Amino acid sequence: MIKVGDIVRSYDFPREDRFYVEGIVREISEWEHCEFRCGLDHIHIEVILDTCIPAGEPNAPIREWVFPVHPDSGALGFHEGGKASRVEVVR
Repeated sequence: MIKVGDIVRSYDFPREDRFYVEGIVREISEWEHCEFRCGLDHIHIEVILDTCIPAGEPNAPIREWVFPVHPDSGALGFHEGGKASRVEVVR
């Protein structure tokens, strides 16, 4: 179960296991900027590690925040079990 304060790893940016974002869960709620206006809970993650930085761009800024749909929201997608996101608790 993902909760506020957890350190998590999200594989949604892009959807390959070799790329992920790690960060601290700051909130679990709707995200007002969701382009789909889905009304589902999103995990508000403050980024501390971004492995999606393009090769050859070592000074590219990391994202400060990411907002994947909560994997238990029921939203459908391309991850295991048809889930819209894949977010795992690291610690």
